[in-house]
Amino acid sequence: AQAGSEYGEPKALGTQVNREEWHQGNVYVTPDGKTMYFTRVEMENNYVKTSKIYISHKGADGWGAATEVTGVNGDYIAKHPCEGELFGEKVLFFVANIPGGKGGFDIYYATRKTDGVFGLPVNIGDVINTPGEEASPFYQDGKLYFSSNGHPSLGGLDVFESQWNGSVWSAPAPLPAGINTSLDDQYYTRSADGYSGYLVSNRPGPNNLKSKTCCDDIYRWEIERIKVELVATTFRLRRKD
Repeated sequence: AQAGSEYGEPKALGTQVNREEWHQGNVYVTPDGKTMYFTRVEMENNYVKTSKIYISHKGADGWGAATEVTGVNGDYIAKHPCEGELFGEKVLFFVANIPGGKGGFDIYYATRKTDGVFGLPVNIGDVINTPGEEASPFYQDGKLYFSSNGHPSLGGLDVFESQWNGSVWSAPAPLPAGINTSLDDQYYTRSADGYSGYLVSNRPGPNNLKSKTCCDDIYRWEIERIKVELVATTFRLRRKD
């Protein structure tokens, strides 16, 4: 939807993607709109028992049958997939609690071999990962945006950005207040031009019915485009005789 317009009523995808008695979420659609990654989660006593990353492709008849992504799933929770690029190759960034990480959930990447098939997960490193929790990576033009509660910022999960220079990541820098709050801010995305995007936050809002900070809501953010008009004034000079 364009800025100022409204979204229509949500419509569930078919059984090619959605499966009964499972939870489908953490959706990432590639910029060309043809490939979708998502997680399929099995719950037990209100806790995540299993979570694996799946892939589906869009054709003339809609989204095709989802298949489990090869290489990134295992005996751990895998979530928050996002395509990106490292060392000149396509990779899949994702979040997992693989044993031997920096602590809690870390961000990993796996190099693409063929469609839906990736190499072994690689921990992205302790410049980005902390003993705390990392979440919801989003890659665009050499920058990785992600949320963490292990780097100094306003509090809770905050959104950070880190620049890839071809060999290492820069020290993560928090995004400004408004994007970040003292509560949890995550699932940050941005449009191709960088002027707008979305994030999820449990900041106080009108739709939180249980308590002010009980629930996560989706927010849209936007940067005002500053228009500078150059006004040219013509002066007529008179010659003094």
